[in-house]
Amino acid sequence: MAFAIALSSEGAFVTVAGRTEVSLEGTARAITKAGRAAQALTCHVTVAATTTPAKTPATPSRAP
Repeated sequence: MAFAIALSSEGAFVTVAGRTEVSLEGTARAITKAGRAAQALTCHVTVAATTTPAKTPATPSRAP
């Protein structure tokens, strides 16, 4: 979480990814509350179908 927040504070659009939505949403929400751009993406590397969105670049339409 700290690394994602640090990157966003430098102006990066941050995608937080992991297996559980609960912790991801909290991190993304903390970043967007600070006025920065972030998205949460639930995926698991052992389930190929969930990794496809992680390989797709973020676009303005996917940004908050």
